[in-house]
Amino acid sequence: MIDSAHLTRRGALRLIAGSTIAGAATLTPVAAEAATSPTAKAGVLTFAVKPRRSADADRAELCVTYSPRTDLQPTGHYVAPGDVLTVTLDASLRGGDPLPTITIGAPNTQRDENGQNIDHTRPYPLAEGTNRVSDPYGGPIYFSWPVEQRKSRSTAKVTIAGKTRPVPTFQLGVTSERDFQQQLDRHDTPFVELIGEQALLSFHRHQVLRYRDENHAALLRSIDRVIEIEDRLAGYGLDADSPSPSGPHHLVGYPGNIPGAGAQAWFQFTTYSESEHPDVLTLKGVRTHGWGIYHELGHQHQIDKVTPGALGEQTNENFSYAVQRRFAEAYGQQPRARAINKSGTSRWDDLMASRGATDIKAVKWQQLIFEQLRIAYGERVLTDWYRVVRQQYAHLPDGGATPAEQDLTRWQNVVWTTSLAARVDLTDFWAGWGVTVTDQTRTNVRRLGVPVPALDLATLRETNLDEASVWPN
Repeated sequence: MIDSAHLTRRGALRLIAGSTIAGAATLTPVAAEAATSPTAKAGVLTFAVKPRRSADADRAELCVTYSPRTDLQPTGHYVAPGDVLTVTLDASLRGGDPLPTITIGAPNTQRDENGQNIDHTRPYPLAEGTNRVSDPYGGPIYFSWPVEQRKSRSTAKVTIAGKTRPVPTFQLGVTSERDFQQQLDRHDTPFVELIGEQALLSFHRHQVLRYRDENHAALLRSIDRVIEIEDRLAGYGLDADSPSPSGPHHLVGYPGNIPGAGAQAWFQFTTYSESEHPDVLTLKGVRTHGWGIYHELGHQHQIDKVTPGALGEQTNENFSYAVQRRFAEAYGQQPRARAINKSGTSRWDDLMASRGATDIKAVKWQQLIFEQLRIAYGERVLTDWYRVVRQQYAHLPDGGATPAEQDLTRWQNVVWTTSLAARVDLTDFWAGWGVTVTDQTRTNVRRLGVPVPALDLATLRETNLDEASVWPN
């Protein structure tokens, strides 16, 4: 679900513009004297830091509501609360790049002295030369160095002196399972991190220890595969207009259970209650029951101008269903929309029972309306839709003095852009599902010169499974 506790999307974007983490870094260890005992040891860590395209720049280019990837790059080390680090920076800047930043703590993983969740990281700007950094809560140490361009010639050497402890880390293609298990035994650092090609997982030590016997290479490959499927559906990397975003998705372990939610999505990270961890930290969970991951990462692919309020928790499921189709074939995951719920009906049954609704808000499982388009025109129609929206984004209106007026505007955007992507006139299709389609929108779609659909799209559905749902609804 979207983290509604953080204001509206528009208000959040204004807030984030002034207060998010300042960047990203690709770290290459040059020489590091890492302590091997469970207690903190004084030593010097040296890193060659490289700038990286910023998450906010990716968000703007991809037109998504939330920054999909993180600017953080882990150092593999932890600093305790209140301990002082001496950080020395030697940077060579090109093209107006800023200086890198050191950041303490993964977002949404810690609580303050009043027991309140800390939903942000703590960035500390660095100046050339010697800096002293201390954080009241402690946590994993990261660098961040965001830049606007995709290729930068700026370089930096950073040394960290002070008491630090290694963070047990499994990096796909680098760390063996045996070495990771030895790290877990040797270092009792409060956090553990798993690093794939597309994902960074930051969880509490006790959360990872519950599932320490997993095959962590296979786990990370499966999570990477989820991200690849979702990015492919969104059309990332298919052409110059839709480049692949920089950096990894950041999945973090919430300290306990999120009030009223199993998981949430926000700028640069998704967070998971401990009740969700079996579906995040186990191979079977990710492959056969990992809807929480698919759903939250789906939020980070949504585009605001075609997301009226009713679709806020719906169009992200386009990505969930895309993952499920692959995982149903590969691992036998049960198709969620076809299974029989406790009510004795499937999601498809519930959608069909809503036909004839005069208000789209009365339609149950609106997400399946987009599945009807996929059934009719193939999955490519959804990819084409996202590409059309990005191409037309600057020209799509998003006004309205009230939420209702803005929703009406966004629904017109949905009708027009889906018609353009599908190359058919979908005005009556959407109107049949209770969407108000204005005369101007009908005129705009007619100007596309596309035909009406050759069949009644609203009748399309998948057949029910003859088995009870393994899903909560």
